[in-house]
Amino acid sequence: MPDFDDFKRLVQVARTEVEEIDADDMRRRVAEGAVLVDVRDESELRRNPPLARAVHLSRGQLEYTITDAVDDKDTSIVLYCAAGMRSVLAARTLQSLGYRHVAVLRDGLQALRLAAGQPWYPLYPPATDTGEADDPDAGDDEQTAS
Repeated sequence: MPDFDDFKRLVQVARTEVEEIDADDMRRRVAEGAVLVDVRDESELRRNPPLARAVHLSRGQLEYTITDAVDDKDTSIVLYCAAGMRSVLAARTLQSLGYRHVAVLRDGLQALRLAAGQPWYPLYPPATDTGEADDPDAGDDEQTAS
């Protein structure tokens, strides 16, 4: 099993340098013209679709693709990922590139959807008693997200 201590320390330091906002503030900023950016990987989007109006720029390609979506470094940007950790690192990266108005959705999309009573399908679901992953896309159509 990977040791995530270094990653957690990096996120902890970045959190001291990045503004984290709640869902209401995110909605307000987007309504006022902020660009909403989903930094999750492509493979995550099928299981848990992005928020409406979000631009998808994978964290792994962000430095290369950000100017395609946001070329004015004074534009307000709100980033999110699944749990609020990669987006913090992405925000720190954007700050280092000169973007001045960057915020992050605190605790990410998973917390937002669960708080709203919406389904959340983990990318790597826990194994069941039979040792097989619990896949919402297999079998019962009622489990599939709408």
